[in-house]
Amino acid sequence: MTANSEHIDFLNRGQMAEILGVSRWTIGELAKAEGFPTAIALGPRTLRYRKDEFYAWCEARRAAAKPARANHGPVVRDEPSRFRAVVVAA
Repeated sequence: MTANSEHIDFLNRGQMAEILGVSRWTIGELAKAEGFPTAIALGPRTLRYRKDEFYAWCEARRAAAKPARANHGPVVRDEPSRFRAVVVAA
C-alpha cells in the first residue's frame, strides 16, 4: 500500500444498525430495497458495505424526507371520533 492510496472504511450490518438506531433485521429489510448500498462479499460469510456509500444513502433519505408534523398545528377532523370520552373517578 502506498502513501497515496485511498483508505476505504467498511461497515457491517450491526454497525449500520447502531448508527441508525434500528435492529440488524431492519438493516436486512432495508438492504432489499432499491437504492440501498450494495454489499461486498469479503468471504463466504462476511458482507461489508462501503462507509461512504452508506452515508450518501443516509443523506439522500434525509433530503427526501418530508418534515415532521410536530411543527404543524393540530389536526382538525370533520367527523366525530370513534372513541368515547371516559371520566375517571379520583
